[in-house]
Amino acid sequence: MTPLLNGNHEEYYGSRTGALLYSQYWQKVIRENRGNPQKGKDRFTRFTSMVVPGGKILDAGCGDGFTIPYFARAGFQVSGIDSSSAMLELAAERNPGVDLIRADIRKTPFPGNCFDGIWSGGVMLHLSGEEMGTAMGEFSRIMKNGGALFISTRTNLKDHTEVEQASEGDLTEVHYHSTGRVLEYLEKNSFRNIRIYVERDDWGRPFDYLFANALLRKTTS
Repeated sequence: MTPLLNGNHEEYYGSRTGALLYSQYWQKVIRENRGNPQKGKDRFTRFTSMVVPGGKILDAGCGDGFTIPYFARAGFQVSGIDSSSAMLELAAERNPGVDLIRADIRKTPFPGNCFDGIWSGGVMLHLSGEEMGTAMGEFSRIMKNGGALFISTRTNLKDHTEVEQASEGDLTEVHYHSTGRVLEYLEKNSFRNIRIYVERDDWGRPFDYLFANALLRKTTS
């Protein structure tokens, strides 16, 4: 496979080949029960326990739609957005009838106060710090007051960017966000009851992941 120019993940994951390689790789990992699947289940349960039963959840950066069935089976109304049309094609094949829209998480087509919960797993690592702040602001706009947020991203003591080889084989640009930076943008955009925890990568890769749960508390004048 030819590496991407400048680690352009949008070019790679926007292609059918890139989307398929990504999806096939992670489906194989899951089938083989690698890593620590219980931790993933615990994160899902923690998040959904904060969302009103039967509420509307947005999978923000849904990729190939892997997470969507879990929300649907738990009784939630779920929609997905992703910037890659190729990823959304795979998501539609996996989740027929689900509302899937091509959109950037920094600027979505939804009206304000629309969702009871937003799940954004492993997406912020593709955004710079400033772009992450923009996405947090958009989440705050489209989420109902009291709604629940989950995000995960690569983390380190200092914010920095690297071009790395993705697990499925290609080069991609990865942004590492410090705990302080994530907390700053969450608080700035009216998220409260914030719980942030850092753990080693579930799949044994040599970096840490930051996980955050929060509730939206918009102030009214």
